Amino acid sequence: MKRPVGQLEEWEWIEKYWSGKLSHDEKLFFEKEMKENEDFAREAKSLRPGIQLLEEVRFEKNARHILEKLRDEGRSRRKVTRIFTLTSSFAAAACIAFILFLAYSPLRLPAQENDLSILRDFRAKYKADSTNNLSLAKKQAFDLFFEGQSYLAEGESQLAQQRFEKVLGYSDLRPYFKEAAQWHLVICYLKNSQTEKANETYQELQDSKEYSVPAIERWKIWWHLKRSQWTGGS
Repeated sequence: MKRPVGQLEEWEWIEKYWSGKLSHDEKLFFEKEMKENEDFAREAKSLRPGIQLLEEVRFEKNARHILEKLRDEGRSRRKVTRIFTLTSSFAAAACIAFILFLAYSPLRLPAQENDLSILRDFRAKYKADSTNNLSLAKKQAFDLFFEGQSYLAEGESQLAQQRFEKVLGYSDLRPYFKEAAQWHLVICYLKNSQTEKANETYQELQDSKEYSVPAIERWKIWWHLKRSQWTGGS
C-alpha cells in the first residue's frame, strides 16, 4: 500500500479518513503514516474540524459554486483561481481548498478598504447634511467608528472592540451605520476569542440589509465562527 502522491491526492486521502470512507487496512496505513510523519499528522488533524463541518452543512456544491463565482467575477486572487482550476475534478479536494480559503483569507468588510465609504454611503442613503452640520453625538460616533477601523487594521482588536461597542451605545443610530458597527464587532469578538458575543451579534445580523457585506465575506465570518465554536472558544 502506497501513500498518495501530490497535494490534491493527499487532501482526498485525508478527507476519506475523517469521513470514514477508508477500508480497515487503509485506515491502519493512514494512522501509521501519521505516527511516523509529524508534519502530515499536524496537517490531517488541522483539517479534521473543517471536514466534519463539511459533512454537517453539505458544503461540496456550495464550495465549488463560490470558487467558480470568484473566478468568473474576477474578484479572486490568482491563488484562488489556481485552486479552482486544479480541483475542478476533485470534489473532496475542492472542499478542502475552500476550507483553507475560508480559514486563511483575510476578513474584509467593505469599509475597511476605504474608510470614507461609510460616511459617503451614509449620506447617499439618508441624504444627511455635511459633517459640519451633523450633531455632536453623530460626530463622536463617526470618530469612534473610524478609530475602531484603524485599530482593527493595525491588529489592535481589543481597542477596536471598545470603540465599536461605544458606537452602539449612541441612540438614534441609522440602521446602516449600526449594522456596519455590528459587523465589525463580530470580527473583533472572533479575534478576541469571545465566541458567544460573536455568535449573538452575528445572529442579530441575519436579516441585515442596510450595510451590504459580500456573500463570500459572510461565508468567511460564518466559518470562523463555526471553527471557534468547534474548538471551544469562549
